Amino acid sequence: MSRLATIRRSLAVIAALMLLADLAGAQTLSLVREERSDPRDSDEQPFEVSRADCVADGQYVFSFGNLTLGSMDFQAWLGVGSDDCTKGEIRNTAARNCVQFNVDLNPNDSTVTLSDREIVAAVRDTQGFTTGDVCDPTVDPQMDADGLDVIFYFFLTEGSNPSADVTDAQTFDTKVDLAGPNAPTLDELGSGEGQLSVDWDEPNDASDVTGYRIFCDPPPSTETGPGQSTLQGAGGMGGIGIAGAAGAVGAGGVPGGMGGTAGSAGSAGASGATATGGSAGTATGTGGATGTGGSGTGGSSGSTASNCPSSTLVAGQLPPSDAVECGSTTGPLGTQGTAKNLLDGTEYTIAVAGIDAVGNTGPLSNVQCNTPSPVEDFFERYRRLGGKASGFCSIGRGTEPALALISLFGLVALGLRRRARR
Repeated sequence: MSRLATIRRSLAVIAALMLLADLAGAQTLSLVREERSDPRDSDEQPFEVSRADCVADGQYVFSFGNLTLGSMDFQAWLGVGSDDCTKGEIRNTAARNCVQFNVDLNPNDSTVTLSDREIVAAVRDTQGFTTGDVCDPTVDPQMDADGLDVIFYFFLTEGSNPSADVTDAQTFDTKVDLAGPNAPTLDELGSGEGQLSVDWDEPNDASDVTGYRIFCDPPPSTETGPGQSTLQGAGGMGGIGIAGAAGAVGAGGVPGGMGGTAGSAGSAGASGATATGGSAGTATGTGGATGTGGSGTGGSSGSTASNCPSSTLVAGQLPPSDAVECGSTTGPLGTQGTAKNLLDGTEYTIAVAGIDAVGNTGPLSNVQCNTPSPVEDFFERYRRLGGKASGFCSIGRGTEPALALISLFGLVALGLRRRARR
């Protein structure tokens, strides 16, 4: 091979290598898929970052197909507001809305993983808040009920000029929303058997409300309170015992009437029975009064916070992790609910909080207290107060004293008639 041919061959190899280098430098980035480690349902904004996502430290996974970096550098940024993070000057400005993630592209599958806490920390960095619990929405006043719109930027840069403007960045828009809806206003609590009815007014801005949660302190029981209701029911029945005591008057006179036909014995027996019957009537009557007191029909409205303090439920604060839900509603328009599975005779502190589309619970309303109690209908109250049906069908246990008295008079009259015949 001539020397000229050798030179030509060497030049061709050099040109090919330069072409490969140019191709590597011209590598383009394409975002082909984004996933969440623990996605919510489609109607719950699955790609937004909620407070629960931050606490659990969920993850985004971005896939870029089969990517070979060559001499290029991969960069991932987060932007808040109107600043364009593809501009090198904005990315390198001290007061900026662009923050770079310290992540690398996985060479095995061309993916990048970003944790939710890392994302929220970047958002706080753009707002100038770098201390405190990163997932606490109260740390940053900008992290209100509407959340913050954010943009992820992914692009390749030349290693020799990482601050240059970028023209082929891949972006993904989402929102970081850590705060739930504003607090509603609790209006009224109504008492019922094993439950409390709860009425409230929606918050001033209810645009992101998807439902409400009702909280109780102490926590609700898994069973209703049969002991409370049973005792009150028995007390109510005690009032009927007054009629039974009066019946003892006649019953006591029967032996007296039967014991002597001369008449004097019968008279003494009736007198003794009257005294005994009167004593029994007083004792039974006392029991009846106690029953009446026990069957309270409950106030329709609860007391205010000053009368029912709770260390768990504090107005204007987020519900603590140990707060127990005892009722809920769905939809932004529902402002009535029921606190269930409560024990009669136990006072409960109640508060309400809104829920947004990503499941954030907002701050608590004002608190009120009330006590569940059985509710009497008309017939229960009528019978408890000694009411009886009218007509022939009313003859029963309540009429036994009258029948005994009639029998006594009949026996005395029969004895007098026989004596007269003699």
